[in-house]
Amino acid sequence: MLKITTGPTQTQPQPLGSLPSQVSLTQLTNIGPFISAHSLTTGTVINDPLTNTAALAVAGYTHAGTYLEIINPTTGKGEVHPAPVRLQGYNSWAILGVPAQNLLILASSEGAFNVFDLDPSARKFLNSTPLTPDLVQRYAWSLAIGGDGRAYLGAGPPLALLALDFSQARSGKFSVENIPLPPEMATTFSSNEYLHYVIALPDGRLLCRFTLAGSANYIFDPSTKTFTTAGLPPELEAPFSVKPAPVLAHLPNGSTAIITTSTNPSLQLSAYDPISQNLVTSYGLSGLSSGASFSSNIAQSGEYLYVGIQNTSAQIAQINLSTGTATMITPPTPNLAAGSVLGHLQRIFANSDGTLTVSYLVNNSSFSSYTFSPALQTFTSIVNGGPQPPQNMTSGAVFGGLFFAGNRVFQVNADKSLSVVSPSNLLMSTPSGMSLSSLLSENSLGQLFLSFYNPADKKIHDFAYDSPVATPVEIPVAPPHSGQSFGFGSDHTQYGVMGEDFYTLSPMAFNAQLNQILKPIQDTPIFSSSGFLCPDPARNSLWAQPDIITQSLTSLNLSNLQRSVTQPLVETDGESYGVTVLTTAQPSSPPATADIQFGVPYLYNVTYAGGQITQYNPDAPWDATYTTNPRILTNLGSYVKDASGNYIQVQSYKRSVPLNSYVRPMTGIISSPDGTALYSGWGAAYGKEGGAIAITDPVPGPKQVNTTLIENPFGDQYPYGIIGLAASSTYLFIGTSPYVNGLPALTSAMKFGVVDLSKIKVGASNYLVYSKDFTPNDAVEKIIYDPGRNRALVLHHLGTLDIFDPQTMSWPLTTTSLPKAALNGDGSLLNSAVLCAPGFICYSSTNSSNQPLIVIVNMNNGNFTETATIGTAGTLINSMTVMNSKLYGLLGTNLFSLSLVSSP
Repeated sequence: MLKITTGPTQTQPQPLGSLPSQVSLTQLTNIGPFISAHSLTTGTVINDPLTNTAALAVAGYTHAGTYLEIINPTTGKGEVHPAPVRLQGYNSWAILGVPAQNLLILASSEGAFNVFDLDPSARKFLNSTPLTPDLVQRYAWSLAIGGDGRAYLGAGPPLALLALDFSQARSGKFSVENIPLPPEMATTFSSNEYLHYVIALPDGRLLCRFTLAGSANYIFDPSTKTFTTAGLPPELEAPFSVKPAPVLAHLPNGSTAIITTSTNPSLQLSAYDPISQNLVTSYGLSGLSSGASFSSNIAQSGEYLYVGIQNTSAQIAQINLSTGTATMITPPTPNLAAGSVLGHLQRIFANSDGTLTVSYLVNNSSFSSYTFSPALQTFTSIVNGGPQPPQNMTSGAVFGGLFFAGNRVFQVNADKSLSVVSPSNLLMSTPSGMSLSSLLSENSLGQLFLSFYNPADKKIHDFAYDSPVATPVEIPVAPPHSGQSFGFGSDHTQYGVMGEDFYTLSPMAFNAQLNQILKPIQDTPIFSSSGFLCPDPARNSLWAQPDIITQSLTSLNLSNLQRSVTQPLVETDGESYGVTVLTTAQPSSPPATADIQFGVPYLYNVTYAGGQITQYNPDAPWDATYTTNPRILTNLGSYVKDASGNYIQVQSYKRSVPLNSYVRPMTGIISSPDGTALYSGWGAAYGKEGGAIAITDPVPGPKQVNTTLIENPFGDQYPYGIIGLAASSTYLFIGTSPYVNGLPALTSAMKFGVVDLSKIKVGASNYLVYSKDFTPNDAVEKIIYDPGRNRALVLHHLGTLDIFDPQTMSWPLTTTSLPKAALNGDGSLLNSAVLCAPGFICYSSTNSSNQPLIVIVNMNNGNFTETATIGTAGTLINSMTVMNSKLYGLLGTNLFSLSLVSSP
């Protein structure tokens, strides 16, 4: 059980005489560029015509926009080319090489394309502005070349398939088409959908994988500009994402129906007529525990439907289509290694013999698969052989006229349908005694790289195919947590990046360790503005995270102005959302299970999209496995259970089972005034509404509960993400956001609330002691607590401010005269408000000429003063912090300081 300590209730603000009567900021000092960030979001291996050798082409972005970096692995030098930028079109997520034309195609937000000429005589982007059919900001996910020679981009939300004609790129002529989606998709997909994967098939068509609130696969034919599901084998059905996608089922009366799921007010399946869209019937699932949800896709076998249920028993719901009755099937106790934990069902696959292959998550990392017989109601464990569930079908490769996806190989038949090619019919040699595990990669040179499972040593082995008739060559498997692999060169060397380093893995280096193959990129640092600044007084340093996606933190030693960048503190595809530095003093009676060095200032980091809270000692060696340094204290994105099925690390306050997993740490992370607890506010997983406060013990012990989740603190009828957070010794002050991962924004009133920590400590239900509504869509985005006056400054999404008094639970001062807080270019509130002295809070603003300045608010009477302007019109103070009587801030990419002067 997490220990929560509270200090004495503050009944009165401190006497006015003990606080300064005035605070001013003087001696502006420009320290210079601070934060270096490559933010390499995607990449590919190319044969660079400049050197005629393999090179890494990686795409990333800073506050200034998207850039392309071409890295020479031999010299370690990077060649940086800024891409055309417009509006917010700066984050690049997809890159595709076109070796026949020596071109690279990049895709960024707004569904925008950029085309780069690799020719040694050009070496430039061929378009002057991003190529997009509209100005709608959306994520760009994947690129593929269709049979018509155009580059196709999957994007969303809003959902889109975009096509770029680059056949006359070197003449500066481009055209982009937004492919119309068929009308029937409107009944299946809502505006929150993503077209996550666009994959080329052997006949020039494209496999389009729609994901998020539901999952479904379609085939797009560029020659006819039509979508179809005809000819898709069951193995290419989309995997479960957030909720089961609608499926077409055959009813006992010979008709067909579209089957959908709902969870409100209880779990049920509904059948709709596919023509009229009228409801035919519903199938209720009763008797389930509180918090149960769907966990897998829907499958049909005979007159039964099957779907996985995420509850304490990880059951399967079996629905009789004739009678409408539902039976809950409990899975067997698996023969797993000691300490392994069977999680919920993730995939159901209907076999041709009427059986089902079901796949359960084990330890949140691997799968345990069974064949289930509906006739016998029995489970048979799949060890080797037998029907294996399709896995990892998020990419595909065309090789020797066949289509490789996950652990399956497909052929295109004369009628354009796809069917599985059995291993015995493959006209290419496979490693003896091994089974295909997954597709690794293909490259532009026509080589294929596959993973196989060897039951003899129970290990994965990787192999390279130089041609369909060549003997496969074994290559080394990359070490765990080795960052992002971007592919292979012609000599089978693997290339990838981790943080600000790239790595190479030679085909001869079977025993290579990660730290032996990392090499720094030798280009000029790309400086970025800050998402947050964090003081580290013990090291006389500042820590910062850029306002872009990175896995590393930058530190600046203020004694010698030396800048350094950490190795990644977040696992692959994650990003840091906030950090705090906390030193835990040696207690008089340290707990026997304590796993910490007392007296050491640790960095505590919250991450997206894994939902992790991590601990890191920058003075100790970095560990690539994320088990020692940094170490994951709590994983809110994927809960862990022990062998008895009990949750470890996390408990949900007053609930036996957490309502949601949580992936976005919207508030960053702060510590309690006495340093005994860490607080963070969260938004729920993709496609789900909900929010939570996490209270974490900074002194971890092995497999102990170290985090208490207060889910939906305003009540389950108000499933808001928590974006504002501050702490006194008695209370937590919280604010909500209307924004939901992958869903439309909520339109009801936003809320400010006060949580009484003493009530949490004793397990009371009435912990929310105050609540106030604010305008819909105006998030209560930033809260700064002033212990000197025992008051809180509340900053709203639109830049307005309020002052709250927790002693009287009231708003004592009118703040309409306070200048608005500065907003970012996208209209969001900047992370630039800070307690600058007892009784005074500083925040960034702008004057009538749009020049940045700092406002100093007296929390006793609401009076304020403004500094002189600090930068030119249009620049912004992105973040601020206070340390050693100085205020530090980021003006664009430049760090500055101001001396704090207090008058008695």
